[in-house]
Amino acid sequence: MEGVINERVQRASWYRILHRGLSLHIPYFFVSASLINRRISGDESISFAAIFSPLLVLQVTSSIPSVLVLLSSSEANIVSAAYRRIVARRTIHNSVLRAAFLGLLTAKLEGALDWSFRLITIPIWLQLAVVMVMLHTEVKRLQDAMCERAFKKQSASIEIQLLATVFIAMKLDGVLGWSWVAVFWPLWLPAGTLCVLALLLSCFMPCFLCVVVCDRHQRFGGGAHPVLMVVTWTCFLFASICSFIFLLRLAEHLDGDHNAPAASFMMPALVLLVYLLAVELYLLVFGMGVLRRLAQHHQQMLAAGNRASDGSGTSPEEAEARTNAVINGEKPRLLVRIATDLYRRPKEEEEALLKAFRER
Repeated sequence: MEGVINERVQRASWYRILHRGLSLHIPYFFVSASLINRRISGDESISFAAIFSPLLVLQVTSSIPSVLVLLSSSEANIVSAAYRRIVARRTIHNSVLRAAFLGLLTAKLEGALDWSFRLITIPIWLQLAVVMVMLHTEVKRLQDAMCERAFKKQSASIEIQLLATVFIAMKLDGVLGWSWVAVFWPLWLPAGTLCVLALLLSCFMPCFLCVVVCDRHQRFGGGAHPVLMVVTWTCFLFASICSFIFLLRLAEHLDGDHNAPAASFMMPALVLLVYLLAVELYLLVFGMGVLRRLAQHHQQMLAAGNRASDGSGTSPEEAEARTNAVINGEKPRLLVRIATDLYRRPKEEEEALLKAFRER
């Protein structure tokens, strides 16, 4: 019996590793960007089919976890399981449509297809149609507002893709007379958002670190862990700088400014992809363990601060048990309603108050 349990645990561990490996995206973008860099640097042996083939492979690999979800035997009448199946079907549909778009674009650039670029963007439009149909049919039938909000948030990037491809296609077809700086306005929005967030975090981080150094026990009123805050700040800062420089140099090059080498605008993109690749691989190998240790350490520091302030509170073992319960997804015995369809876990004093009320 113990051998069977160990075998199942090992199989589940390998399944998690495989699932995380298939969820990698940055390596495919890095390979494709490297091939584009070689192509525009003068290496005519690199075909467009070779450039887009890593992205086609990405569509296949990213669909495998969704296929496994649909093939699993989980209860479909449970809301969470039903929602996972809906997301899996959406992922597969979008992967097929993106693969069709890449295939049409490759044929167009290779000269094998005489369609306009606006016709080639039809699969991108169909992605939005699929999302809207699923939102107003399958997701609505769940009658769960949290699932509906999550589905909308996860599908928000499709709108940016649609706007960007439409304006770029109109420019390439000669219908739009704007400069490339203006054509890229759908891409300037997320890049500008990153810059604003990086600026706000840059202004906020010195104050945050000063509070942490002056009062280690409180950890800024129970907020995020300082290490996570610093990592988040550096990610936003690095991504905003590289993406802004890349879009600006690309627009200047396409508008006719050939003072710089043709491949100069690719360097910020390659540097950003290398950074994101390192972060993604680190999270793949060490991510869950690091997050677990940070959460446990942060909870212990909060508990120590509470005991130091009022002489009471939970022990480190109890705090660690509560942290593990949250990380492992254990269901709480009590939830506090704070909105129409929003709940949170109770605080320690709330649980103590309820326990004292029940003992009366």
